Amino acid sequence: MVSRSQRRRRARAEPEDAAEAAEAARQKREEARKLREAALAKAEANADLLKAQLLVPEGVSELKRPAHKRRKVQSRGVSNATHVDATVEEQCEQWGMNAQLGENLRSLLKIERFFAIQVRAISKFLASSGDLCISAPTGSGKTLIFAVPIVASLANRVVQRVRALILLPTRELALQCRSVLDALCTDTKLVVACSIGQTSFEQAETAVCACDILVCTPGRLVDHLKLTTGFTLEHLNFFVMDEADRLLSQRYQGWLEKIYEATFSDKTGHAVWDGGRLKLHASSARSQFGNNVASHRFDEPVLRRVLCSATLTRDPAQLAALNLRRPIYVTLHVSHNTGEAAPGPDAAALEDQTLNKESQQEEVGNGALDTARAQSGEDEDPIQGFALPESLKDHILVCKSQQKPLALVQLIISFEGAPSLVFAASVEATHRLAVFLKLLLGESVAEISSSQSQKKRSNILSRLNDGKISTVIVSDVMARGIDLDNLRNVVNYDIPGHTKAYVHRVGRVARAGRVGRSFTILQPKEVRSYKRMRAQIHHQTPTEIHFDEALIQESLEEIQSSLEQMKTQVKEEARAKRRGR
Repeated sequence: MVSRSQRRRRARAEPEDAAEAAEAARQKREEARKLREAALAKAEANADLLKAQLLVPEGVSELKRPAHKRRKVQSRGVSNATHVDATVEEQCEQWGMNAQLGENLRSLLKIERFFAIQVRAISKFLASSGDLCISAPTGSGKTLIFAVPIVASLANRVVQRVRALILLPTRELALQCRSVLDALCTDTKLVVACSIGQTSFEQAETAVCACDILVCTPGRLVDHLKLTTGFTLEHLNFFVMDEADRLLSQRYQGWLEKIYEATFSDKTGHAVWDGGRLKLHASSARSQFGNNVASHRFDEPVLRRVLCSATLTRDPAQLAALNLRRPIYVTLHVSHNTGEAAPGPDAAALEDQTLNKESQQEEVGNGALDTARAQSGEDEDPIQGFALPESLKDHILVCKSQQKPLALVQLIISFEGAPSLVFAASVEATHRLAVFLKLLLGESVAEISSSQSQKKRSNILSRLNDGKISTVIVSDVMARGIDLDNLRNVVNYDIPGHTKAYVHRVGRVARAGRVGRSFTILQPKEVRSYKRMRAQIHHQTPTEIHFDEALIQESLEEIQSSLEQMKTQVKEEARAKRRGR
């Protein structure tokens, strides 16, 4: 039993204990603050050690602030789709380019004026001597951003060698890029070659050894490096990776290492590329800049690398593997709703760098990236965000799972024959959906799959663009870079797995200032994940439309019959495939 005197002593001691505890907590917080300040000072002191290996905008401290506390900037720039006043001939003359290039742009590519976004990016390309990384919205003309200065730089070459390599992840993109370069090089000395899968390797062997600019897919390029006699990259001046984030996430056959082994060699022809970096103290035939190279030989030609994508990665691990030389990161994006500037230089510099009326800006940096922001694979960058074309009208339609085929039919009918792409989640889902729609709508529907020949895939795209068919069902193999002038609608029948896929899918429309529409069909359980994904995209809030079964009531019986026939046909095809084995 506690006595009265003991209780009094305890009562007097409690305030003293509380005061001591409060003082101890304060001291602990002060120590933690000092540790944080010391760590930050150390990081800033060591920042220069990562130059030329990692890309980051200056003003990295702004990246660490919560989004609602970042500086607001009133933008005075121009829209993606805004043309400059000068004609292409006048602009090329200002840049000191061959007059033939401007003529080819106008007469063959039917381009009267550059977009403002292209002028700023090309000017940055010409003004700098280091590597360039360009992240810009889909449909903003990224191909011309690297193609025009490369063709201009090589126009006066004397000896024919492979001076420029343009690497793309898919055959369709390679053919599309090749057509642009062919037009730009008309009536010049330059020769363009293209080598992709499912084409004659023997014919390509001759072409790749007698060209100035080579457009290629990674697998076919590795084959040429291994098997084609006389093929070399030792004279390479430009190395372009279009859709770079996809290329870097799919390092099949070790294509990057093999390219560098073929490009960086000593005077005896031996590779000086070892284990993902250049060997120290090598007498390199290429100039490199960074801590992994002993010297910088200014008397040798410099290999310039250009990375392009609408969703370009900032993963330090992936970018460091490229050993970029004096890299410049150019980000061109929009914030429609908040008016917030993307992270970047101080406000004084932003006015000159703003490229869009809705806070689109350029970020240029050679500093160190906060490694805590490192992502991997297809993870999203919540700080960078993504941008969609301003002329894109985005829509969602929420319905039950069993109503999705009916909702798709409702949308296709409402399109009234306008060329449209429908994205499904997988190759199998693409085929099932294509069979169903062919049974219901007839020959106006086609599908594209990886099992088809390149000739057949190109033919289907051409027929869609010409209006001979109205709907093509595809998987994500078609989600990047494909530019069809007359495409008007994109439908996400299945919600994509990550934001990058969504950006590239809907970016097939509303390109180069044209108006386009996208529609995403959602189940109620998918709405939350869709909202999380859309929160990372700088664009207007999508418009919700409603499924109305009454609009297709007259065709309901026929739709149900087509669904049953589709199930039967797919089962028969699967059995036939098993018997064929």
